[in-house]
Amino acid sequence: MPRWQTDGVHRGVKPLLLSSLCTRHLTGAPRLPCPNGRAKSTNNSLTPLKEAPAAGVLPLPFNLNFPLQRARRARHIRFMGQNSDPGAGAVSPATRAVRWSGGLSCALVAAGIGVRVYQWALNRSLWLDEAYLAVNLVERDLVGLLRPLEYDQSAPYLFLAATDLLVSVFGYDERVLRLLPLVASSAALVLFWRLLARTAAPAVVPLGVGIFALSYPLVFYAQELKQYAVEVFLVVWVLYLLVRLLETGRGGGARGWGTLWSVGAVGLFASHTLPFCLAGVGLVLAWERWGGRIGVAWSALIAGGAAWALLFAVNYVLFIRPNYDNPFMRDYWAFAHPGAPWTLQGLKAWKELTSVYIGYVGFHNFRRWSSSQRFCWVVAWPW
Repeated sequence: MPRWQTDGVHRGVKPLLLSSLCTRHLTGAPRLPCPNGRAKSTNNSLTPLKEAPAAGVLPLPFNLNFPLQRARRARHIRFMGQNSDPGAGAVSPATRAVRWSGGLSCALVAAGIGVRVYQWALNRSLWLDEAYLAVNLVERDLVGLLRPLEYDQSAPYLFLAATDLLVSVFGYDERVLRLLPLVASSAALVLFWRLLARTAAPAVVPLGVGIFALSYPLVFYAQELKQYAVEVFLVVWVLYLLVRLLETGRGGGARGWGTLWSVGAVGLFASHTLPFCLAGVGLVLAWERWGGRIGVAWSALIAGGAAWALLFAVNYVLFIRPNYDNPFMRDYWAFAHPGAPWTLQGLKAWKELTSVYIGYVGFHNFRRWSSSQRFCWVVAWPW
């Protein structure tokens, strides 16, 4: 008897082997009835497999499939992908692409967080707008922050309250004042990576993650006493929760819907831009419900949307509307209301607004090129 057979018997494999030969044999040999009523295979030799194992079957020394090895194979397929079955031979190109995409994206996320932390650790001085906002935080308590801010400043109340809480715990310091934007920007980068991994092709994920990780505006506002990094984080979080709900379909569960509604409700008081995102989320959910692709009731959708609208109205009346009484704020944001685009003056205003927005995305040279009057004629051509 070969050595591997005796070792297997000595390890206690013999009882398992005898029972398996009477119950199931993987070689397809005919089965005969046993005296005790169970089936027995005619091929009960203890010889190893001569032919190569079929795809999906682990090469074992016996013609058995041990439960422990089946469990290990199942875990391997679940974590590494269906095409990476260890019994199926070489890893497929699709699985290799997913692995390379995940590794490269993880490295880009680490690089983006490292750049943000490095900029935050430099501890540059507060510039004018940051200093004005910091003075409001120093001179007021949580109740005082409910009133319109001084020095022509405006910020969501929850952002101010969270920053004031950090300052009360760690003290007044530039790094402490910018700690919340740093954490929010880093968390937004991780969430954006997971969002792309669920919605985009593996080859596109590292490109999107790299742009998000190294974008100049996102890196700059990650270490500035402004709410913009928190707004990016909330928008990415809401979109991530929406994608998860659409993936689960009818099995979303009350927990998923409750998380989406709670993040939206709280985020309305921490972001000035989240209402636009929530409006789009509501339209998408209504369209999916109309097509029968999600199982939530119409009454629940309408109630959730109405609650968001009510909270936005409260936030608008208490915190946003008073800013319109400030002449400086009206003049400063006049460019964001360009007027009718079919007039020459309106066309120039739309050109400036478009160049500002594209510049915030990261293409700053576009603003220099768009200052030419020829750009007006390019934009006016469709009209």
